Amino acid sequence: MRIGALFSGGKDSMIALDWLEKRGHDIVCLLTVISESDESYMFHFPNVEWTAKQAEALKIPQLIRKTKGVKEEELEDLKELIKEAKEKYSIEAVSAGALASSYQRDRVVKICNELGLVSFTPYWQHNDGNYMKIVLDSGYEIILVGVFADGLTADLLGRRLDVGLLQKLKEIKKKTGIHLAGEGGEYETFVLDGPMFRKRLEIVDSEIVKERNSAVLKIKEIILIDK
Repeated sequence: MRIGALFSGGKDSMIALDWLEKRGHDIVCLLTVISESDESYMFHFPNVEWTAKQAEALKIPQLIRKTKGVKEEELEDLKELIKEAKEKYSIEAVSAGALASSYQRDRVVKICNELGLVSFTPYWQHNDGNYMKIVLDSGYEIILVGVFADGLTADLLGRRLDVGLLQKLKEIKKKTGIHLAGEGGEYETFVLDGPMFRKRLEIVDSEIVKERNSAVLKIKEIILIDK
């Protein structure tokens, strides 16, 4: 099927995209919504503006739409974006990286139903431990770019998601009950390289921005490197 992939730049949308590509689907475009509000229920992702570089590295066309981030109203912006993808790229389905958030998944499914499209959420309700093993085995280079929960500290920002970091997340989960995959917004990630990438991304300038109970690695410059 011709797929329009909802794409935030993080691990979950990338792993969903990878799942579909491995099963012979045609990923014809990436769909990215950039929210102007930190309070968005659907689209608050650190460094989402750098998805354009990821799209370039993946060599997949990208459609971007900005939204004010007002609850429910932002869904109309998403619907218009998906409608544009249907008209421009003749998509037949939409993929999303949702794992446990019914709020997000249900609204994407509703929009797809209204537009006559299939909705794919390959890892919906997957056990978080098993899912994280899939992520680590996928071959993608993923780093943490945002921490928003007790036990997750700024020194983790920029660190690659690997066996050692996963073990630390498991230890934090025992203490605070976080979702291992960060589905509750505990942390955010950014993908730099992997099997589907034609070029890899290299961060050449960034800064850590700390707030009272959170911290974000703000990317300032990225370059593409031939593989």
